[in-house]
Amino acid sequence: MNQFSDNFCAMVYLTGCALNKTKPERGRLESISPDALLRECEHNAAAALVAYALKDWLKDESIFTPEQAAKWTSVSNNALRRMVLLQGERERLRAFLEKKHIWYMFLKGTQMMKYYPTPALREMMDTDLLVDDTKAEIIHDFMVQNGYEVHEYMQSKHDCYQKPPVYEVEFHRSLFGTHHPRHAAYFKDIKSRLLPVKEGSYEYRFSDDDFYIYLIAHSIKHLGWRGLSIKALADTYLYLQAKTLNWDYITQELEKLQISRQEEQLRSLTLKLFAAESQTSIPELTGAERSMLAIIAQAGDYGSEEGDIRSKIRTDETIDFDNQRASHSEKRKYVRARIFLSKEQVQRWYPYFAEHKGARPFLIFYRIGQALTTKRKKVTNEIKTISRS
Repeated sequence: MNQFSDNFCAMVYLTGCALNKTKPERGRLESISPDALLRECEHNAAAALVAYALKDWLKDESIFTPEQAAKWTSVSNNALRRMVLLQGERERLRAFLEKKHIWYMFLKGTQMMKYYPTPALREMMDTDLLVDDTKAEIIHDFMVQNGYEVHEYMQSKHDCYQKPPVYEVEFHRSLFGTHHPRHAAYFKDIKSRLLPVKEGSYEYRFSDDDFYIYLIAHSIKHLGWRGLSIKALADTYLYLQAKTLNWDYITQELEKLQISRQEEQLRSLTLKLFAAESQTSIPELTGAERSMLAIIAQAGDYGSEEGDIRSKIRTDETIDFDNQRASHSEKRKYVRARIFLSKEQVQRWYPYFAEHKGARPFLIFYRIGQALTTKRKKVTNEIKTISRS
């Protein structure tokens, strides 16, 4: 683990303590910087979880100053307030969807929070739902009438709405987009495989086995895209502890998605990091597990620019964590696509040149100027990423 920062390693250790409800060892805390650790945890949306692990130590002034202890206590209080607000809004959304007879299914963190020591420990930036894709207009009108600002509507696989102070809702019409055709095809028409939450309700859920398949497919998609956060591993760990799963069925379905090996690697990494008997030290990792953890360490909760570039270079939908290197032909194809923009890209990124065809021949010089001035750092990082990929 020496390629990972001390703060990241401390966060992983303390996350495991929280998940297993074990008290951290004093010796592991004496060398940490509480402020730097807090920044690392906030970057990974794991601050509330780590604060829970630290709660019995916050009054020890040999480890935390009163000001530092107050910051960590505030993290826990803010997480609880946020959860209360979000849960209240989810109930309002549920009431609306039931009233309008629109089938729906809550996704991701909303489903996972019940497995945490307390629900507020599962930090969430938004609420995700899968809904009847024929009802987007009805949902749009309701959200606008209730004070939400439309951030995305009918442009991709989901519509996004935001409202102060903390509300962000994504209504998904499908679980995966066109950039992941195998996943999209597998989860197409998923409604027929869902189970009603209760009789007479329009709310649905996955079976336990299918939820795990979705959880893993979603995680591996993000590992191969902008990256994955540590809380996704926490989700996996808690779900594995809570459920008795049909592994024959799961393996069969993961093979259809061509991610059975990646699931085994991700599950192995998760158990190595968080299993209670592993808490006294960081375990040895395989090359694939180390590659996965490196992506997680870089990504944080929002993903990394480097991960986004790597995903665009590779042509295979699913990343091979045993060999992440892109081929020379993949790199050449990516570079050509970055130099010679499509008509749609010009319209999106350079609308002036799209509207004034006479100026179009000068676009290349304008972009070179950007690369040498305002976008120099970004272009330099992109070149380095291409070289390392």
